[in-house]
This record gives sequence, C-alpha cells and structure tokens, in this order.
Amino acid sequence: MIHLKINYEASLAILEREVEGELLSIVAVAAAAAVAAVAESVAVAVASSSSTSSSSRSSSISSRISSK
Repeated sequence: MIHLKINYEASLAILEREVEGELLSIVAVAAAAAVAAVAESVAVAVASSSSTSSSSRSSSISSRISSK
C-alpha cells in the first residue's frame, strides 16, 4: 500500500509540473499577443500623427506661397 501511495504522489507531482508548464506557455503566448497589439497601436498612432503633421506643413507652405 505504501508503494502505491508513493507512485500516486510522484505521478501527481509530475502532472502538476506539466500543468504548470502548460499554463506558463499559455501566459507567454498571451503576453506576446498583448505586446504585438500594443506595438501595432503605437505604429498606427505614429503613422497617423506623421501623416497629420505632413499635411499641416504642406498646407502651411501652400498658404505662405499663395500669400506672396
């Protein structure tokens, strides 16, 4: 009976480590996805800001040229 209990506990410990490993993998994938989403948002914001700045500069230059 003692032998069976030791094997059961060892099996349970192995299973717990496997579950923890799977959970860590899931967390790592979720974290990578979150980082990718933030990077994409930042890239879109920078591109939008850059586009708005260029448009504003072009408009300002056009105004100066036409006023002369």
